[in-house]
Amino acid sequence: MTNLLKHCPLCCSERIVYKFVVSENNRVVCACTDCSHMFVNPQPDFGPEHESAFDAGVLSSLLEFSPDPVQTLQNARKLLKAGEAQLFYLPVSDSPDARKHKHKWQGFRSEGLQFFNRATIENALCKSGFEQITITSADGDGVIVNCRAGEQRTGEHKDRRVLSIIVPVYNEEKTIGAVLDGILAVPLEGLGKEVIIIESNSTDSTRQIVQEYARERPGIKLILEEAPKGKGHAVRAGFAQATGDFIAIQDGDLEYDVNDYAQLVAPLVSYRKAFVLGSRHTESWKIRSFGANKRLTALYMNFGHILFTRLINMGCGARLKDPFTMYKLFRRECLHGLEFEGNRFEIDWEIVIKLTRKGYIPEEIPVNYNSRGYKEGKKVSLFIDPLIWIKSFIKYRFFRGN
Repeated sequence: MTNLLKHCPLCCSERIVYKFVVSENNRVVCACTDCSHMFVNPQPDFGPEHESAFDAGVLSSLLEFSPDPVQTLQNARKLLKAGEAQLFYLPVSDSPDARKHKHKWQGFRSEGLQFFNRATIENALCKSGFEQITITSADGDGVIVNCRAGEQRTGEHKDRRVLSIIVPVYNEEKTIGAVLDGILAVPLEGLGKEVIIIESNSTDSTRQIVQEYARERPGIKLILEEAPKGKGHAVRAGFAQATGDFIAIQDGDLEYDVNDYAQLVAPLVSYRKAFVLGSRHTESWKIRSFGANKRLTALYMNFGHILFTRLINMGCGARLKDPFTMYKLFRRECLHGLEFEGNRFEIDWEIVIKLTRKGYIPEEIPVNYNSRGYKEGKKVSLFIDPLIWIKSFIKYRFFRGN
């Protein structure tokens, strides 16, 4: 008997498409258009006794033979103490051999039921409670996966996943209250919120406002810096304090709409993607408009955005429309093994370059955007920051491995 799958075994998406037939065994290979996982469809119906034989089979490189790989990994996770290492070898469909031979790759000709790539095996591991995942090439055909069983969550959010929202603020007294009200009020079904505010010793009343919020809302984490050291420095301080499953970066102004959170987190919570960008692009090529008196400034910044976007796409082999958007959301696991050092707005470059080089190709989702000008508090320098961005691109793309 066979079992025709109508949902992806990893992310449960119904968007399944036919890919090809393996001529040696006449098996049909399908793929999920959301998370890219490939699998045999239909699959043999082994019955419930089959899965029990592979409760710890992942240790013997049998994950690709499981009809339910997430359940297999969850069973393996239950056998491990928190923090205990898990190590296994796995052939992957984005290996050099697989790319060379395409649908004639030996992995497709084997009796395997699942065909992982680096992204989908990490999706499955994170969904099953593993963390600190390192994937390294073992040969031309597969990878060695090293990971650890995650800690069991306790406290308020022990039964659901958490989104850590990092909010760097400096001199935002006119807007920070509305931003925090929106963050705390926006509904995120099935997700808890961890709000981390990094206040950089503002010269207005911003510090007093966020201190009041922190007193009234015990769940808010407040980091008070002695002096303003830049957005990048504040974001890095937020990374160090984040404990959620997912991380979002939120500025303290009203350029972005927090009501877009629900659509931005959807690819993350379903484990379709590990990295999401909120794209500010509409049908127009322009992103920023500073009013009739600032047309030259707007033209300069919009053309600069186009040029820098092309630079980062060429350097990283990507096709992004808005890599410099503030709305960057990703699994906390993406940060494993990476070190960040940017202090100013080059943190946007550093995050995109380092996550892309690590293999996380972001999904871009359109968001609402209302650009603000320098009178409203915009802090990017028209002259200093572009030079820092170019320097950062060269350093992070060509000279820094992590």
